[in-house]
Amino acid sequence: MKRAISPVAMDAHVLSTLKFIRKSIETSGAIPIPGTAGFAIGTIGLVACAVASLPMLRTHWQLVWLIAAPIALLAGALLMVRNTFSSGQLPRVAAARKFLLALSPALFAGTVLTFVLKQSGAAVLLAPTWLLLYGCAVVSCSPVTSAVLGTRVAAMGALFMLLGAITYALPIELHNLTLGFAFGGLHFTFGLLIRLFQ
Repeated sequence: MKRAISPVAMDAHVLSTLKFIRKSIETSGAIPIPGTAGFAIGTIGLVACAVASLPMLRTHWQLVWLIAAPIALLAGALLMVRNTFSSGQLPRVAAARKFLLALSPALFAGTVLTFVLKQSGAAVLLAPTWLLLYGCAVVSCSPVTSAVLGTRVAAMGALFMLLGAITYALPIELHNLTLGFAFGGLHFTFGLLIRLFQ
């Protein structure tokens, strides 16, 4: 005599399987962003702000940030790659390509505008433009992260954009501190949030 299969047990099994499949599909197309990347970029931002505040470097504060920016991006990228491999996940080539495609246009625009603004004598617009375009880049790449993480990444990008818009109205003497607050403080805070609630 065959045992009757409990419909409740069957439904629970099907639901758990569907949840597993959904999560697998979601994460397979998503880029994992570790909290350590936020800590690293935030630390570099705070150090850049402190160095640019030194009396002998105050007139060269923009140069300090131009040196710090590629270092911070490289550190964040390396930590993201390390996190992917250390967690035993296969490299997500398609997701990484989408992430870079989403991130690159605004960063490229920021690079071009840096040279244009410097050449045209409008260096006062550099810091707010960096903040605004970096925020755009972060918001653009947020859909390539997981659903929960994407919301936090988009929120951080929106704060960068808002801070960039506000910085256009601030005197240039405050721009270094604004960059420190954004690239240092916001990255560090969101890195902590990602680490705690991932």
